[in-house]
Amino acid sequence: MSRLTTLAAASMHVEHDPAKNWAEYERYVEEAAKAKARLLALPETSLQGFIWTWEEDKKAFYDDPEQRRYYDETAETVPGPTTAKVARLAKKHSMYIQFGLVEKTLVNGKKAKFNTAAFVGPEGLIGAYRKVHGAVNPVFGYGDTFNVYQTALGKVGSVICADIVYAESARCVALKGAEIVVNSTAWSIEESPEKDYRGYKYELLNRAHAILNQVWFISSNEVGKGGHSTSNCYGHSMIVDPAGRIVADGGYREGLVQVEVDLQKGMEEAVKLSGRFLKRRRVDAYGEITKPTAPIAVSYVS
Repeated sequence: MSRLTTLAAASMHVEHDPAKNWAEYERYVEEAAKAKARLLALPETSLQGFIWTWEEDKKAFYDDPEQRRYYDETAETVPGPTTAKVARLAKKHSMYIQFGLVEKTLVNGKKAKFNTAAFVGPEGLIGAYRKVHGAVNPVFGYGDTFNVYQTALGKVGSVICADIVYAESARCVALKGAEIVVNSTAWSIEESPEKDYRGYKYELLNRAHAILNQVWFISSNEVGKGGHSTSNCYGHSMIVDPAGRIVADGGYREGLVQVEVDLQKGMEEAVKLSGRFLKRRRVDAYGEITKPTAPIAVSYVS
């Protein structure tokens, strides 16, 4: 791995307007380049904007013909026009960039869409990760594997939003050798940023994945409400070191989060503090993890 490296993540206001969002991409890439960032994270589905039909009381998405038409018109292939444009920027600035988009493709001959994080470097499109976890929705399906990419910075793994609710997500990419995990997210809150439990949960999960897997964890979140959405995204794009310490946090506002770090030293310090505990995993005792989820009895819930 390189020694001193600048990592960056955008807290981005996202609209349901790809042209406006692309202009924001260009702005953040240029700002990151001025900071000499080698890796930039952008939020979940930030090219087109996240689906907007969430019903909080039902904890579910409803179908909406307008929403379907919008994503039918704006979803892109991977590789496609935007991955090509991002690749040109990545080459120009010697930068790795992860960004979220709604991907269209064919699965067994049928049209399908996915919530995808494209990972692009100076050499072009490196890979695309399809979100594994999330609520059933009328727009996109889910992937079934986690991706790790070899880069000049080390091995980088991708996760998206709800994936961080599951301990297995970052653990899977760590076991594949990831030293940096990049989370593109559209994490929302219900109350004020200072009070909301979801914000606390988001920060705690970012830190937990870093410390439990001894990886650098970079999270890029949307901020505020945009387009058709009534969801208020938390912002607080952040960078967490392998010991679980937040080394940069953008707060509840738009802007670029950046920090210069020693990637190798950060990982070595985490090992010094906690040991190489991943090597002592008892896989022989973990059979329950791969079994279908059984109903969980909670006696205090009526």
